Amino acid sequence: MKITVYRGNDRIGGCVTEYESNGWKLFVDCGEQLSGEPVFNNALEIDGLTCGDLSKSALLITHYHGNHIGKIADLAPELPIFVGGISNEIAQELLDNLNPGNEESRSMAEHLGFVKTFVPGEQFSFGEFCIMPIIVDHYAFDAYAFCIDAENLKVFHTGNFCVHGFRSGKLPQLIEKYVGRVDYVVCEATNVNRPAATIKSEHELQKKFDSGHCDMASLDSLLDMLTPKAIISIHTDNPRHFADMFCEKWPVILLEDGESFSAIRDPGFDTTTAFVIAFQTPDNSYEVIDNPENLQWWTVDKKFLGEFLWWDDADSALHHLVYAPKRLLGYSIESDEDMAPFLYVVYNPDFTEHSEYTEGGHKPDDGGKQADCGYIPGQRVLAIIDDVLLPCEVIDPLTEDFLRKDFNQDGSRSEEDFQEYKSDLWDWDWDEVVVRPLVKIKTEFGEIASDTTAKRIFIFPYKG
Repeated sequence: MKITVYRGNDRIGGCVTEYESNGWKLFVDCGEQLSGEPVFNNALEIDGLTCGDLSKSALLITHYHGNHIGKIADLAPELPIFVGGISNEIAQELLDNLNPGNEESRSMAEHLGFVKTFVPGEQFSFGEFCIMPIIVDHYAFDAYAFCIDAENLKVFHTGNFCVHGFRSGKLPQLIEKYVGRVDYVVCEATNVNRPAATIKSEHELQKKFDSGHCDMASLDSLLDMLTPKAIISIHTDNPRHFADMFCEKWPVILLEDGESFSAIRDPGFDTTTAFVIAFQTPDNSYEVIDNPENLQWWTVDKKFLGEFLWWDDADSALHHLVYAPKRLLGYSIESDEDMAPFLYVVYNPDFTEHSEYTEGGHKPDDGGKQADCGYIPGQRVLAIIDDVLLPCEVIDPLTEDFLRKDFNQDGSRSEEDFQEYKSDLWDWDWDEVVVRPLVKIKTEFGEIASDTTAKRIFIFPYKG
């Protein structure tokens, strides 16, 4: 699925978001800009929405406010438009009473006469997409979020919503019943510049007009329910501030207008995956057995960003990512073939290449790559071992003698057993470095050995 935000990355009005899967296109909202916002410097020309082939396109409307529905009069009448039933009725009443003689209003009313309506909690399909409308609170009475599923990849599009209305208490139950966990969230961030915005009851709002948009603390609670791999902000005039607010907890994808994020759910054997790698303070499930130099150590915070069809898609996603900048170690793109590591690249935070693994030549009798690990014996490094980032001393590249000794620690295994074990090792298994941890740690899996191995590409420069 490819997600493209054409408008809404840096402004609140006029949002247009596209979801595309195998040539089918599902757009969400097509509104006019708000007064006082910078004027768009170009006409909205989007293939499948405002021009080109419309045969595999449809438009979803979250609610009837003008900055979400106001530009549908510019669209071709053959484009299918899906709207909540009450939203459609309210929009038509507004047009009949506010500007009945206006040509644009007449055109919009004509479009509304042909829309398809949906029912909250009843899934419907269009092409590759299954869409579940979730009714939410907003100061538009009939407002919706959408759970959009294509090829088993699930995205939650929040639309505009708040958590202080009459329906707000039911949102967690709706999420649990109709949505569950998702891969990505495309979320409104209208109140990001209003940190003092607090939840008010619907009764209070009836007395005094206030924002019908979610405060950031409540948005974080929604994300906890959805547990996405990453979030994409829309409907905001300060995307960078949004990223700064959420990037310690959630990877945030920041897109410019017209840029895309593409991910897949690949059940096959060949995958390309992207990760962001950070470090964090250990919790109390780890036990320090010995730390004579009082050295600092961390646990690894490795976030899976998703699976991608092409390496360039993974690379693009990482270049648009903001996550834990003060704790960031780097990024990795990992490509497997037939379930075996084929090409892994680890990047520094500035996207210079830190290390690379290419399949082939790492076995002792297969080309000699394994013989040179790139580190000097005695050198101090930070190595990822059992999801712990430990200060270590380099011993040597992995050798057959070390493997034999490690394999036969209790002295009960034969040379024949070892040779069988060795023959089952992949090229990837040999690309390791023998290290000596300078802090002895016990994890839930047991004590990390005094001399152990770390993947060469996940060894980093030592920082005291």
